[in-house]
Amino acid sequence: MNFGNYQLSIAIVAVLIPAAIALVGMKRIREQHLKEFSLNLISSFYSSDNVAKGHEILIRALPNGMPDKIDSKDEYFVRQALNFYSFIAVAYCENTVDRRIIMLQLGNSIKSAFSSAQSLVDKQRVEMDRPTMYQLLEEFSVKRVDEFYAENNRYK
Repeated sequence: MNFGNYQLSIAIVAVLIPAAIALVGMKRIREQHLKEFSLNLISSFYSSDNVAKGHEILIRALPNGMPDKIDSKDEYFVRQALNFYSFIAVAYCENTVDRRIIMLQLGNSIKSAFSSAQSLVDKQRVEMDRPTMYQLLEEFSVKRVDEFYAENNRYK
């Protein structure tokens, strides 16, 4: 190996090591941001009066689900909760939250609440001619929660 190749090798290593360190640091920063955002979402879930009221209405309706007719004020609260759940589902599917934290803290609650709201969602889809309304939330509630717990047996 001649001296020129040796210098080139040292230069390459001198560039690659700091780049690798920077990538590891960026990954840790991203993970920290995801965790903080997830914890803020969870805090919002529990501190928003409208979402909490809608969630309460949905959970009280279990196991039979929502009645065909509900008070317009209650429907407003339920929609607020469904919209919040939908936001969480999008963030989960787009990987902009800490998925493990979201599933452990909210997964089963959202699944139960959506199950309770299924008849209301179906009715709204027809009335508003929006067949894909809450589709990602439905996928999250029906499929993603079960997948998470199937893959993570220790959390059952």
